Amino acid sequence: MAKEIKMLKTQSEQAIGNEKLATKDAISYGALAFSLAFLALPLYMVLPNFYSKNLQLSLSVVGFILLITRLIDALWDPLLGILIDRWYKQSPAFLIRNIGIAGLLICTSFAVLLQPQIVAQFLGWGSVEFWIVFALLVTYACYSFLSITYQSWAVLLGSGDLRQSQVASVREAIALFGVLVASVLSNLYGLWLNWWVFSISLLLGLYSWYLLQTKQNSTQSTPHQVAENTTQQWNWSLLRQQLVAPFKDAIFKQLILIYAVNGIASAIAATLFLFFVQDKLQLSIQKSSVLLLLYFIAAAISMPFWLNRIQLWGLKKSWLMAMLIAVIAFVGSYFLIAGDMFLFSLICVGTGFALGADLTAPNAMLNIHIQQSTKSIENKAQYLAWWNFVSKLNLALAAGLALPLLSLMSYTPQASTSLVPVTAQGLFALSIAYSVFPCFLKIVAMLLLVKNKQLK
Repeated sequence: MAKEIKMLKTQSEQAIGNEKLATKDAISYGALAFSLAFLALPLYMVLPNFYSKNLQLSLSVVGFILLITRLIDALWDPLLGILIDRWYKQSPAFLIRNIGIAGLLICTSFAVLLQPQIVAQFLGWGSVEFWIVFALLVTYACYSFLSITYQSWAVLLGSGDLRQSQVASVREAIALFGVLVASVLSNLYGLWLNWWVFSISLLLGLYSWYLLQTKQNSTQSTPHQVAENTTQQWNWSLLRQQLVAPFKDAIFKQLILIYAVNGIASAIAATLFLFFVQDKLQLSIQKSSVLLLLYFIAAAISMPFWLNRIQLWGLKKSWLMAMLIAVIAFVGSYFLIAGDMFLFSLICVGTGFALGADLTAPNAMLNIHIQQSTKSIENKAQYLAWWNFVSKLNLALAAGLALPLLSLMSYTPQASTSLVPVTAQGLFALSIAYSVFPCFLKIVAMLLLVKNKQLK
């Protein structure tokens, strides 16, 4: 991987320098981000609420399932990073075939997630919980494989700062648009329409990706065969060294700890959002979609502001400011009562505005550190894989700990067919878990960031 990155770096400097990527090529690359984001929203945010209210599964069961499956999903990311690198070096065509297979599998498993009870009845064996676990593991595995391959391939689009910034901005903008569309469709029209749009957009995204890669391979001479490494391909000692290499980097360990603490706060809020809106604020599904729209639109609008602040203040100060804004805005949700949609709308706008920096600053700090360290560049894929690992671990902990704890604290979600309201004790527990605990974690992350003098 190190030789390949150095070779690509030299080629890009000689051939394209710091030129902008053609708009058509940038969109071709970013197209897949739409479908991946379109799956991510129901996968990580909507399904916990869907299973507890529509299938009447207990929060403890849902939380346990999500904890186990998300932990497994997080654990195989570092191994996937190594596997993808090796497949690419050996045979890009083989990697592309596996990408197509993963696309087919993920569409099938996503459909099973939406109707696990029908699958269990049709086949005549396996419980609803079994099919949810099985479908989640397949979906997570394919999603991880596609995401890591997709993110890693951005390196091949040029190493100039301007070009890489453009690639990242187009990808995040299209992904954010995918989240916006998914949030509206899932709340207003149900998850099956999400499945259709996801499947069609995934096909188009993979085809655009394939065309751009074919075009790039025809105009750029990049040797992929590394026969001299064939005998070392499955050297388990080398594999262990590759897996742990990033954690010998003190700055990376500090940065990923801050990223994890801050990420758990956001993951808890995302997991409990629909529970809070529907049970505490007593708002309809349609109003929930409006609130999500406000949140993501505020994030999109904030991007130019945060890029300007980063240029003036630097990454560290900008990230600190964003976390402070999020805490000030979000803690107010604890004091809301049923029907407070306008006040909660303001909170969604404030926290969404802060999200803009959360989407840019941590990743930019990681990328800059990798670029400035020779050892980091040699293990670039592993740094990205562990970064994804922590992101998923945050989601696992949010669902696996918050949901069962809420159940123990007497919170039972109001079923979609029930008129029995949630108890006052249950609503109090929900308010603490949704409003107070994430703010506490954000403050801890801020203190860790302030204390760290090596991060700029």
